[in-house]
Amino acid sequence: VTPAPIGIDGHFDDWAAVGPEFRDTIDDPMRRNHPGYGSAGPYVDNTGRNDIVAAKVSWDENNVCFYVRTRQPLSPRTDASWMLLFLDIDHNPATGWLGYEFVVNRVPAKAQTATLARNLGGYRWGSPVEIPYRLHGNELELAIPRPALGLKALRAEIDFKWADNIQQTGEASDLTLHGDVAPNDRFNYRAKLGSPVQSPSP
Repeated sequence: VTPAPIGIDGHFDDWAAVGPEFRDTIDDPMRRNHPGYGSAGPYVDNTGRNDIVAAKVSWDENNVCFYVRTRQPLSPRTDASWMLLFLDIDHNPATGWLGYEFVVNRVPAKAQTATLARNLGGYRWGSPVEIPYRLHGNELELAIPRPALGLKALRAEIDFKWADNIQQTGEASDLTLHGDVAPNDRFNYRAKLGSPVQSPSP
């Protein structure tokens, strides 16, 4: 990752210098209405909502910052299972849920703060920490304090995944069958974080 100082203010120009941009398939949120074979079906799924198209990561000495962009303006933050961000910090599939130790937005976001939760085993989450976020139109940004993720070293690697309107069944198939996830199915993006930049001035 090539980082840049990020202010969580709802203005996204500071992300222009950050690379790479992690991209997702366009127009793939799950929507289906199709007859089944014989007496089976029909198979109906209307969970497709926000179409995630791109994401970025930056970091400084205090925070890891995440950015995501959707094809159309984001749905209301009060929607169920809205813009979840799953994080795998240790790259160990035996820890957390499917390897994810943290999730953002399991609890509905407030006007300017979201919630980071730690995995408690299975699909159970706790130890909530409020983090700042802003959104405007089809863009969202947030910052997570490095200590909340246990990132003390100056270099780190984070696997991450955005998910909107999965049904939170706790089954791996949820990431394939419902809503939209970026990247698709069970894949993750991997952000290799080098030396952090300085935090932006308040």
